[in-house]
Amino acid sequence: MPPILIYFSAGLTLALVVGIVCYYVAGLSATPLLSSLFGERAGAMWGRLFRISLVCVAIVGGLSTKFYGCSGPTDYAAASRSHHTMLALTSEQVAGSLSYSMQYLALAAAIGALAFGVHSATHQE
Repeated sequence: MPPILIYFSAGLTLALVVGIVCYYVAGLSATPLLSSLFGERAGAMWGRLFRISLVCVAIVGGLSTKFYGCSGPTDYAAASRSHHTMLALTSEQVAGSLSYSMQYLALAAAIGALAFGVHSATHQE
């Protein structure tokens, strides 16, 4: 197996790990909020959808790193010979995964806070 494929696969695996951590840490915490907004059964469905989207966003963040050089396909051979370059690109994959995940979580938190505020204001007892 070519070393560049090993580095690329390792970066995607680490991006998946980021997604799984977000799945358990943030995704499971959001399900009670979604259940209070949409009801028990719909909240569980929306919670599952949110958790899956966290994993997908993390993987897309890892896939956003280009393993080729900026000059085109001719840099592929140079990148595949340099372990330092491949390690740097793998690190960029993980950083991209973290960045995309944090941006998505910040956006989801803002939307969730707004929705919970509207829900609380309209359903006061």
